[in-house]
Amino acid sequence: MAKRITGSTPKLDGYRMPAEFEPQAGVWMLWPERNDNWRDGAKPAQKAFLDVATAILQFEPVTACVSPAQYQNARERLPRAVRVVEMASNDAWIRDCGPTFLVNDNGGVRAVDWTFNAWGGLVDGLYFPWDLDDQVAQKVCEIERVDSYRTEGFVLEGGSIHVDGEGTVLTTEMCLLSEGRNPDMDRGAIERMLCDYLGCEKVLWLRDGIDPEETNGHIDDVACFIRPGEVACIWTDDPQNPFYQPARDAYDMLSQATDAKGRKLKVHKLCLTQQPCLLQGAATIDAVEGTIPREDGEVAIASYMNFLIVNGGVILPQYGDANDALAVQQVQAMFPERRVVGVQTREVAFGGGNIHCITPVSYTHLTLPECTAMSQGYIGYHLQQGMRRTLRASGMPWQVATVVTQVVVDPDDPAFDEPTKPIGAFYDEAAAQQMMRDDPSLRMREDSGRGWRRVVASPKPVDIAERRSILNLLDSEYIVIACGGGGVPVVRDSHGDYYGVDAVIDKDFASACLAEAVGADYLFILTAVDHVCLNFGTPEQRELDELHVDEAETYLRAGQFGAGSRQPKVAGAVQFVRSGWRRRAVIASLEQAPAAMRGESGTRIVP
Repeated sequence: MAKRITGSTPKLDGYRMPAEFEPQAGVWMLWPERNDNWRDGAKPAQKAFLDVATAILQFEPVTACVSPAQYQNARERLPRAVRVVEMASNDAWIRDCGPTFLVNDNGGVRAVDWTFNAWGGLVDGLYFPWDLDDQVAQKVCEIERVDSYRTEGFVLEGGSIHVDGEGTVLTTEMCLLSEGRNPDMDRGAIERMLCDYLGCEKVLWLRDGIDPEETNGHIDDVACFIRPGEVACIWTDDPQNPFYQPARDAYDMLSQATDAKGRKLKVHKLCLTQQPCLLQGAATIDAVEGTIPREDGEVAIASYMNFLIVNGGVILPQYGDANDALAVQQVQAMFPERRVVGVQTREVAFGGGNIHCITPVSYTHLTLPECTAMSQGYIGYHLQQGMRRTLRASGMPWQVATVVTQVVVDPDDPAFDEPTKPIGAFYDEAAAQQMMRDDPSLRMREDSGRGWRRVVASPKPVDIAERRSILNLLDSEYIVIACGGGGVPVVRDSHGDYYGVDAVIDKDFASACLAEAVGADYLFILTAVDHVCLNFGTPEQRELDELHVDEAETYLRAGQFGAGSRQPKVAGAVQFVRSGWRRRAVIASLEQAPAAMRGESGTRIVP
């Protein structure tokens, strides 16, 4: 079950809010039905929500929260791929009333449950009561089994903040300093809350938003981070546009700003609609005491900036405006690696928000094997691109392929009983001890005077699960990138299926295992030094041009080679040479690789 975390903050516990462009697990939505906000019994709005959910499903899962009264209707109308859960709420703005998900460096996921008061409470809130909305975040956390921090009494909505995932928060003074939020706190106190609960270091304040009446100027209508060091900002050249001055002010401020890393921001302009989006059909919206009445001709906040970044895509509002196509073009230029999908959402704008307002992003707990697999793919992608460019420039015909490699280990390897490999973030001793009390399976140790870190097993590899695929690629004249970071450690069950385990495989041993598996004659281990040395760092230091395996093993037993640096390289080389009488290994520097291949540099390990 999900629990409330008290007596600490996300920042103290090593958690941060990830940027929206980071990998996601899925998206949450609330089904609209409020007749005093949505026209025509909310049916047009429900159609727009359905279209948004369908667009998101092209990229990642969607969960829709639906009241008991609307459950059957929503279940019938929404695609079967949408997970539908029963949940009471006051309205459909789950970005604002739902949880803000957090992650840490070890794959952990938590959330912040902000106090919600319908955008201003009794001062200038939009409806009363809002009690059901204020429970939504906790309910989502229970379903996701995510522990949360409750900010009892501190009011914040998810649409009022954007982060870059690297320490910077973007918000507006119009919203966070409004009388209906946290009137007893000054700007400095609010900044401290943001940094403590989002795991950030710096807050960038824009003066105004473009929606003073409903959200008090949420940032997600004005600007957002699109990648580290880069932001998108609304823009118009038309001085008659009602948002002309706020757009210019925001652009000017962002153009002069630096982020938490000290980078001067690169600012991308995103157009506004040519014509204002005006409410129609207000007579079909119920008039209810406690809710602000609606009238035809009201300006709806139709901002293209209220888009949602998803895995591999961007879901972009469309309004039937002359600038719809231009907005798609501009956003596609900002995200060349993602596919932009436009969705008609005038009905959502009539209700007071848009796509970003109705779609908070969730994250799942990533296991260590999953993290390793993601790292393999990420690093392999960049290596693959660089190598292909070099090969093409040299006129060489070979192709390059990356294989996310599973490396089989023995489940009875004694390394599992004595974890030694430090990974992840550093913590002070008190925090580390508390983390181990919270999770008895977690092991942490002090690491070289730098702080406490998690330690995991480092078992020896015994096989390469993808050996046949790698051999087929080699036979087809591909250059194959495999076993990145040591590979994903897996064990094989009695049915022959593989399962990931929490461990880190030494990359040198994985390389030796891979070389053996593909029948290589030579193993080159490229590192930062030209030779293996005896008595390294002493006046008696001696470079070795050649080592027989018997000599190498003698030196290994004598502790001649540094543990965690040269020792695994020499041991991996010995393992490979021992596996076949014709096999040789070379340990050399990357810079001297061509010379090492000619036998002019490096240390040769021979039978």
